[in-house]
Amino acid sequence: MARNVEDVALMLDAMSGEHPGDPLSLPKRAKSFLSTARSGNNPKRVAYSPDFVIKPVDPHVAAITRMAAARLQKWAQS
Repeated sequence: MARNVEDVALMLDAMSGEHPGDPLSLPKRAKSFLSTARSGNNPKRVAYSPDFVIKPVDPHVAAITRMAAARLQKWAQS
């Protein structure tokens, strides 16, 4: 999606906000994603779902993401 977190934040800023053709769209946030990314406040929680309960995930991909989630959990606890 992007080269770094700030690029993803810019993409989210461009994509977010209400759209008249989408009844499920939400209002634009008071604080931009980019300014949040630049704030220096690093999150200590990350959501993880092995399959999003939508479709099966390739076992190799599931194993890699499970290991990454475990590493993030270990990091957050330190």
